[in-house]
This record gives sequence, C-alpha cells and structure tokens, in this order.
Amino acid sequence: MSARTYRDGEHTMCGHCNLIFETLTAEDAHAYPDLRAEFKVGEPLCCERAAADWRAERGRSGGAE
Repeated sequence: MSARTYRDGEHTMCGHCNLIFETLTAEDAHAYPDLRAEFKVGEPLCCERAAADWRAERGRSGGAE
C-alpha cells in the first residue's frame, strides 16, 4: 500500500478516485491481451491519475511500451 491508497474495511482504496485500488495482474494480462497492450503488470486500473503516478515513479510517461 502506498501513500496514495488507504484501507476501507477489507478493500484498499485509491486516494485519487476513492474507488477500489486494482492493478493489472499477470493472469489478467494473459487473459486480456487488450489490457496488456495499454497497461503494464502492476499498473493501477482504477483511474488515470493513479496510473500516471505509477508510471512517473518508474520513469515512464505513457502507457505500456
């Protein structure tokens, strides 16, 4: 959990959009190639701001490369 997430009961929530914080898993990337084309494994899927922060922390500016 990062500073941009918080716990709400049993869920980890996104501090940007207040939705459940979900990331692309390896299993989902394998099952849904379209997601893999746009996102990297581990990248947040809940909102663009969370994804942009994740990419910035890794020195990336756009979607999947």
